[in-house]
Parts: sequence; C-alpha cells; structure tokens
Amino acid sequence: MFKFIRVSKKREQVYKQKIVLLIISLLLFWANPSILFAGAATLSWVAPTSNDNGTCLSDPAGYKIYYGTSSGMYSRSIDVGNVTSYTVSDLTEGVTYYFAATAYDGSGNESDLSNEVSTTISGSEQLAQGHTLTVEKNGGGEGKITSSPSGIYCGNDCAELYNEGSIVTLTASPYTGSLFYRWAGGSCTGNGECVVTINRDETVTAEFIPEEQTEIIIDNRDAATSWIGAWGKSSGTDSWGVDSVFSRDNTSVTPTFTWYFTPSQSGTYAVYMWWTYRDSRSTSVPVDIEYYGGTASFIVDQHQPQNAGTWNVFGTYPFEAGGTYRVTVTAQPIPTSSSTTCADAVRFILDDSPTAYTISATACR
Repeated sequence: MFKFIRVSKKREQVYKQKIVLLIISLLLFWANPSILFAGAATLSWVAPTSNDNGTCLSDPAGYKIYYGTSSGMYSRSIDVGNVTSYTVSDLTEGVTYYFAATAYDGSGNESDLSNEVSTTISGSEQLAQGHTLTVEKNGGGEGKITSSPSGIYCGNDCAELYNEGSIVTLTASPYTGSLFYRWAGGSCTGNGECVVTINRDETVTAEFIPEEQTEIIIDNRDAATSWIGAWGKSSGTDSWGVDSVFSRDNTSVTPTFTWYFTPSQSGTYAVYMWWTYRDSRSTSVPVDIEYYGGTASFIVDQHQPQNAGTWNVFGTYPFEAGGTYRVTVTAQPIPTSSSTTCADAVRFILDDSPTAYTISATACR
C-alpha cells in the first residue's frame, strides 16, 4: 500500500484517471556474460490536462512509476521527472512485472495511481546477439590497445562483449622503447587504426616490436599471407617454422602465394626467402618483390638442394614505414605437370638507419 499526502479533496482528485499508461516496447540487451540477461520495459503516457472536475490543470511537475511482480503490489518506485516516457531497466528475464504511474505537482501532492499494465520479460525475441572481441599482443615489444566504444583496455582487459552490428575501433599505442608493427588476424591489417564490425566472435593480434628490432620474418602460417589456388602442406625437409606449403600449376587457376610486409621503420632492407627441397621442385619459379617505388622480379631454381633449407638473399630495397609491400611466388608446371613450387618464409633485415625516399618514376616488370 502507498500512503499519499493530500492537502485537500480537490487536490486529491487532481490527476485521478487522467494518466493512461502503456507499454510501448519491450527491449532486451546484453549484460555481463557472467550474470543473467537483464530486460527493460519502456512505458509511455499522455500528460493530464484537466482535473476530474473538468477544471484546467496547468502545473504537473513530474511523474512516478511504481512496479512489482504482483498485481496491485508495487515494491519499487522511480521518480522519473517531468517526462512522458521512461525505460525501466534491470528486469529479470522470464518474470512478469506490473506497472502503474502517478503525477505530482510542484508542492509534492500526488495523484491516484493510473491504470495498471503488465508484461513478461522474455528473451526469446528481440534479444540482441552479442559477440566477444578479443585482443592479443605479441612481437616482443610492449604497448596497449584501447577501444571506441570503450570496453577494451589491453593493458589487462583484453576482451569485451559487443552487440552484433556494433563498429569498434581499436587503437594500438606502443610504450617507450617499442614500436607498433602491425595488426594480424581477424579483420585488421597494416598499422593504422583497426575497425571491426561485430558479427562473430573474433580475435585480433597487435604486434609490438622492440624499437631497435631490425629483422622481420613472415612465415607461411602467419596472418600476413594470402594465396590463390590450392596450396597443401609439403613434406619437404628443413622448413622454417612448422612446415612449408606447395602447389603446382596444373589447374585453370595459376596458384600464387603472397607475404605482406608492413615496416614500422623506413629504410633499406635486405630481402631473403626460405623454401624446402623435394625432388619434384620446379627449376623456374617467378618471385616478385614490391618495394617503395617499384617491383623486382626473379626466376628461382628450387630444384637445387643447396639452396633449400636456408636463407637466400634477393638484394636490398627501400621500404617506407606504414606501407604494405608484397612478396609473391607463382607456381609453375616446368618441366612437367608434376613439378611443385614451395612457399615457406621471407625475411627482411634493416641494414641502415631510417631514411625517407623520393622516387619520381616507378619501375615495373
């Protein structure tokens, strides 16, 4: 029971039966995944304009919402101020709630309760799908990742649940003595901001490297790779890392394998490649190396055992920080259709201090 203060019979009837309360929508949202889902009921009403006796009403100061889990028994109340709609949140899924409202004037005199409305908070409909965005760090350097909207500060908070369709921007900030090298995995590449559209659980890796690091190795299993056509695990010996992959050009699509290099420092880098040996390896494998201002092209004999299982240097080339450059091998059928092309790893070694380059022409193959 609610006890209302009334100063006169006239004031007692001021708002009586003039508030009609409606539930206009039922909204559900994700809470912390370790607790029950919470629901919210949005209520609206038409502001009263006259007293029960027909006299004009000009001074409503605000409204209160009363609610509970039994009809006519309201265990909670909210002063919502002078508005005509309000969302009551933190309601438990599967529970039926009953709502009523009152109006009050500037002196605090409160009307009788409005009509009662009820609803059952259900999660079977309108439940916003949520997915977890996880950030990982590697590379030997130190730094933090933050998100907009907030939720991730990695740091120590490296995962957050977001509603499906949300757009989350991740920013990587290196600590003193480190450089942010690149994003790897998930929806992000390069070393700018990472923008993720939430439509599945996703893990994004931020690679920080020590500022003095001058060697970058990209393996065939790394995220900074792509391929066209069929590439399978090779049984070739002396692979870099876990394994190497192979392909052959005996289909309608010419297979290619590409590594992507995104330097954090501008300068001249020596470029190396590693492949494994098999007796079926091709003697004429095209290799294309993009650099700042051009492309260097080579034909490689992968059939020579002495060149397999080691780093083979292809020269030194300029690269600009922040750019992304490709190293690509193309599978060949030479000398027979059973010949195979190997893709394993590439390496870049900075061999001078950071330099900016100005090139007026582009040299292409």
